[in-house]
Amino acid sequence: MKQTNKNLLRKWESLCGILFIQLFLSVSFATSPVVKEECVLIINANQEFAPLSNQVIGELIYSLPSEYKGTTIVSENLNLLQVQNEEQMDTVRMNLFTRYVNKKPKLIIVMGGNTWVLVHEELEKHWKDVPIILFAEKDYLASPETYLQKLPVDRNEQISLKSVIRGRNMTVVYAPLYVKETIELMYKQIPDMDELIFISDRRWFSAQNRQEVAETVVKYYPNLKLRFLTEGQKAMDEVVDSLKRVNGNTGILYAAWESSDTLLSRPTLLIHTYRVVSQYAVRPVFTLTDMVGQIGLVGGYFSQEKDISKAIANVSVEILNGKKASDIPITKVVAGPVFNYEEMLRVGLCPKLCPPGTFFYYRPVGFVEQNRYMLGVTALCVVFGIIILLVRIRFLNNIRKMQAKQILLMSNYNNLFDDMPVVYLKCTLIRGENGGVEDYIISDVNPSFEKHFWTKEETLGKRGSVLNSPEVYTRFKEYMDVADREHKSVSFPVHAVNGHNYDVLIMASNIPGIVNIFCMDTTELIHTRQSLQTINHKLSMVLSMVDITPWKWHTKEEVVWFDANKPIDEKEWLEVKEGAFAVPVSKILQGIHKDHIKHIKRVFQDLMNGKIKKVNEQFRILSIRGTEFDWVEVWAVVDETDETGKPLTLIGSALTITDRKKMEEELIASKEKAEEANRLKSAFIANISHEIRTPLNAIVGFSGVLDSAKTDEERKEYLRIIEHNNQLLLQLINDVIDLSKIEAGTLDFATSNIFLDDLMKELERTFRFKLTSNEVSLYFDDTHAQCYIRSDRNRLMQVMNNLLSNAVKFTPKGSIHFGFSCIENNMLRFYVADTGPGIPKEYQTTIFGRFVKLNSFTQGIGLGLAICETIVKYMGGDIGVESESGKGATFWFTIPYQPIKGE
Repeated sequence: MKQTNKNLLRKWESLCGILFIQLFLSVSFATSPVVKEECVLIINANQEFAPLSNQVIGELIYSLPSEYKGTTIVSENLNLLQVQNEEQMDTVRMNLFTRYVNKKPKLIIVMGGNTWVLVHEELEKHWKDVPIILFAEKDYLASPETYLQKLPVDRNEQISLKSVIRGRNMTVVYAPLYVKETIELMYKQIPDMDELIFISDRRWFSAQNRQEVAETVVKYYPNLKLRFLTEGQKAMDEVVDSLKRVNGNTGILYAAWESSDTLLSRPTLLIHTYRVVSQYAVRPVFTLTDMVGQIGLVGGYFSQEKDISKAIANVSVEILNGKKASDIPITKVVAGPVFNYEEMLRVGLCPKLCPPGTFFYYRPVGFVEQNRYMLGVTALCVVFGIIILLVRIRFLNNIRKMQAKQILLMSNYNNLFDDMPVVYLKCTLIRGENGGVEDYIISDVNPSFEKHFWTKEETLGKRGSVLNSPEVYTRFKEYMDVADREHKSVSFPVHAVNGHNYDVLIMASNIPGIVNIFCMDTTELIHTRQSLQTINHKLSMVLSMVDITPWKWHTKEEVVWFDANKPIDEKEWLEVKEGAFAVPVSKILQGIHKDHIKHIKRVFQDLMNGKIKKVNEQFRILSIRGTEFDWVEVWAVVDETDETGKPLTLIGSALTITDRKKMEEELIASKEKAEEANRLKSAFIANISHEIRTPLNAIVGFSGVLDSAKTDEERKEYLRIIEHNNQLLLQLINDVIDLSKIEAGTLDFATSNIFLDDLMKELERTFRFKLTSNEVSLYFDDTHAQCYIRSDRNRLMQVMNNLLSNAVKFTPKGSIHFGFSCIENNMLRFYVADTGPGIPKEYQTTIFGRFVKLNSFTQGIGLGLAICETIVKYMGGDIGVESESGKGATFWFTIPYQPIKGE
């Protein structure tokens, strides 16, 4: 009860607001029966447009430039619901234009397509040059008789908006109705919906909506039962009774209910709608237009009045700023799902089922939004407190930094001692009766010692003989004695009790009997050395695997040392030492192939003379086995020089490239094959020239004897022969051009919107004239209506032309039929079937190859099907043939199906 009272109060507030706006606007913008100054004129069809007009006026007042702020804005209501014939319409027109004698509006805004159709002749007669904005909810218009008789218009009688505005200083703001989208929203809330009730009145707009709802249900929801409740055909008592008796699987869609008998005003109509919906409908009621949050209507998919008014106002500002209306494209208003949140809860619907981006009227305000001002003040207070706290912290930090600097100056020495990464300990020597060191006591250690060994509590005052192992203790005692007696530093390695390796340095201090000991942990260094040895070994293995051999040439000794990556056979002239073998330079020169020896000598001589910086040469050299020549790639640079700059050593590498050379030879052979293919292509061009010459000779020959024809029949025969050979020549040239484009990868494709039925009927008409025998019939299997797709029309026609031409060529009698159908995975399947001789099984896999001709006596070069296959593959489809010898053939191909909405 509380919620009902709240909703009723909100409704009366909205009603009073609308009445106040209408009263205010009527006083402000239409104060006299005759307008005597320039204005912006808004023409409405009926009262139902009045609230939208008021919103448009409000948006214009807010959006108009400063120089137009004083412009009068007038809203005229034609009340077309009362107009039944042309005589009444003449009276309406006369009353309208009487009020604007000798004055032209700056801008005319026509609300509704029916308004434009019924008054546009008078508008153009009186105000031909005045810019016009037409607000329409349909993308088409109808004849005046259709609007006056309140009848739906057939599709073939519809007049598109584009044709209406063409040639006029006029633009359109378009806010269509979304019937299918609204029904989808109903299914989300009522998944088991099996019946749809559509409530509307007798106006033309409602009649057209009933037609669109019926078409949508038949096309997309064939299992949904549709029932109409129409004002004039159903009394209010019958409507109420129907709404009371609907079951849980029934959806109710409301369009309008305005009686021409009662002449209900818009506020009264809203109250009447509230009563019908709230009191009598037991199921939620959806709507096709903006309910502006009215109670009793749940919502739907539509453009909101605020968006429509804003779009009209924006276009108006552009025109008033000097832009021609005809230069402004059609403006489509945004739309989306809109619901009344409180009404959804009242009728038991779930707002969570609404799609993302849904706009809700009366959605509860969250805590943050409700208390945003208080939260903002609180946040400012917190920020202010934080700033004060940060200033105080910074002040205290500055004091602490000054104190820390003083402490730092006093503790630099201690920090140096404590932070040393080297282990340090101070020891006091204990000498025996003979003067030798018998033991030592640890008197001080640094933190590094504690990290590596023991804490101070465990160490200070302890003897070395107790803490260390006998071996370490003995070595320490011996070297301490030497360092203290000889007053020098002694270093040695040691393996400590913690498992680490250390380099130990013992230094005598200025105090007798006291020594300082420093220990550097060398464990990681030892591990690194071991790792380097491992890496060197791995590197050697890698060099061996890639067959790269590093070498070093000692110029004075005339010997080249090679790293032995592979096991070698020891020979008498080879000197092997530590994994490397030495080869005399003279022996190497003897192994170089005679074709390269002079060049190699000259290059290395230039390197040693400083003429070049490096050597990179490929040549053949006798293998280590001495049985064959291997190709090697040698790199070399100067490594060391003497005081005069003369090279002492050269370093480099040798890579065996015999396999690579073999590959290069194979590539050269492949290149020669490609050149041979090019020569074959030239031969193909010669053959093409022969094929072109045949129809060309016929054209030239019969053209020459055409004037000498004695009879009309003879002249017609010559012309037929010339035309036939023209077609053959054109097809041959087109195939050759397409083949060259395919080879170059430049075959062009351009997509456009295609109405397939028109395209197929055009092919049917064309090829019926190409039939050479009366015993052959050709027809298109027209099984799909209104099929619009987006594809390349020219390439689609090219494929169908090729297939139909082949069918006509090879079918002496019988029939040829073709068509298309929708198959799974959003594909279209096209086919051409004939009753010709068919294609044997063994040729069906090769028929799509280039230059393939099953009948050598027919004209052509066998490129048509190959080009068709390339086009279809590029379009994302497939092509094939189904045939048996003597039983005809069916060529088919598929392309992706991209449906579009037909205009």
